[in-house]
Amino acid sequence: MTRSWWSTGRAGRIGIDLGTDVLAAIACTSDGTIDARIELPRRDPRGPIAGEVPRLVRAMARRGFRPAPVIVVPPDADTVVAELSLPSAASGAPLDDIVREQLGRMRQTDPFALDVAWWSTQRAASAHTPGSAPTATASAPLRSLGVGMLRSSAESIAAAFDLVGLDVDVLDLRSLALARATAGVAGDGIEVVLDLVGPAPI
Repeated sequence: MTRSWWSTGRAGRIGIDLGTDVLAAIACTSDGTIDARIELPRRDPRGPIAGEVPRLVRAMARRGFRPAPVIVVPPDADTVVAELSLPSAASGAPLDDIVREQLGRMRQTDPFALDVAWWSTQRAASAHTPGSAPTATASAPLRSLGVGMLRSSAESIAAAFDLVGLDVDVLDLRSLALARATAGVAGDGIEVVLDLVGPAPI
């Protein structure tokens, strides 16, 4: 499929949520204005999500979505998000490997079948780069958030969008997207985000 159906206009980004029961997409212009939106029930909630992509993109074409980078949230079943307690940064432990092992065990899969990232949730270390150890300032356990996604699922989703002429710019996780979206409203004091639409509270 070519991209000829895309209309011209002030492009921003397109967010696509490949949910358990519903497919959703929303496009914003460069100034943040909502330009288009659509929701479709999945035809086969138990089937491969990649098979749902062509139908969603055809519906987006009819709804007038404009060309923009595509950010995709994969199904929750293909991801894992967990708060982790890691050895201190001063311990010299292989933190990346520990995160991978813990997430693989939680997901009940081969740790090396996951693409993972992690970062400290402690305020003093909040500015460090995800996946790298913060400055060693204490011997206490390091409270962190770890995320992972099945690599095979990521590749399948990217390939499905590529076949219909769209490039996936970012694969995001629903809980992280919700946290960013609500941070500007609730401020730094936010503790819990309750998703009343998705399959489970975050």
